[in-house]
Amino acid sequence: ERRNQLDQLRQQREDRREQREDRQLERERQAEDRELQRIDRQRAEEDRRLLLEDRQRQIELENQQLQIQQQQLQLQNQNQGGQQ
Repeated sequence: ERRNQLDQLRQQREDRREQREDRQLERERQAEDRELQRIDRQRAEEDRRLLLEDRQRQIELENQQLQIQQQQLQLQNQNQGGQQ
């Protein structure tokens, strides 16, 4: 009887220890997940920023090309005006 009680106590203690370890592991896993999510959000923000910068450069180049075309047309118009 006494031995049985000791075995039960030992088993309960072991169960509680395992539960504590499980909870600790779960907390660590959740913290890891949160960190990975934070990193993912950071990368997504960086990707968006780079895309915006690329688009900005593209727009600037298009503007330069339009300005050059406009200058070429103005020169053509001046030349035609001078020839007539």
